[in-house]
Amino acid sequence: MSFDFAQNKSRLLSKRHYGPLRIQKTLYPEGDKICHVILLHPPGGVAGGDSLTISLDVQQGAHVLATQPGATKWYKSAGLSAKQDIFIRLSEESTLEWLPQENIFFDNTKSTITTSVELTKNSIFFTWDINCFGRRLSNETFKQGELSTRYRIKLEDKWLLNEQGFFLGTDSFMNSPVGMAKKSVWATFMVYHPLLTPELMIECRQLVAEEKESFVGLTLNNGILFARYLGDSSESAKNYFITLWQFLRPILSVGQPNSPRIWRT
Repeated sequence: MSFDFAQNKSRLLSKRHYGPLRIQKTLYPEGDKICHVILLHPPGGVAGGDSLTISLDVQQGAHVLATQPGATKWYKSAGLSAKQDIFIRLSEESTLEWLPQENIFFDNTKSTITTSVELTKNSIFFTWDINCFGRRLSNETFKQGELSTRYRIKLEDKWLLNEQGFFLGTDSFMNSPVGMAKKSVWATFMVYHPLLTPELMIECRQLVAEEKESFVGLTLNNGILFARYLGDSSESAKNYFITLWQFLRPILSVGQPNSPRIWRT
């Protein structure tokens, strides 16, 4: 998908898809300058052997908010690995709010997810990544699953983030206090904006509601504000990240604290 800004409007310039992954619709609930995009994967999940690729190219001046109608389910594998690659590129003075719903990894899944982001100095990027191991409502834990992740963010010729993770259900890391600490939800919120400051990070910390059963933390590193969540509730992680997003949006002149309607359906 490629987006541009012309005649005072952010527009879907071009799109191309193979298979069931596609754009459900584009909306303008905040006016013409911000294009809301809903990505839909009709089967509702990813099975072993599936390979998904999402490419978002936001050209100069365009502002895009992209999300999904529901969680992505990563199903049990009979041996083949499921794969998702996300490529994001932002041009000068462009904005992307990439706010997907959570990933749910079934037991015995075998999955690989890679995200690569290219920024420019005056671009703006909001995102979150919420991952659930097992299905607590079905009393299913992540005993035999396997997940490999890599998240890279590059600003022109400088790497701001190159983070890798490997989660194996049988590994002691899943129960270790220096690992997943027996928690089932691991999530990260990230913002890149030229106006981020340590003072603003401190203000964000004051928004955190203490929860006995979860861990949260905020840092500012390489110009990126990170918020981390480790607990057992994807809903708590999402609500925490939405609170941060709604707080930062007007302060950073990105927009008003309005959530997409699809999140409420």
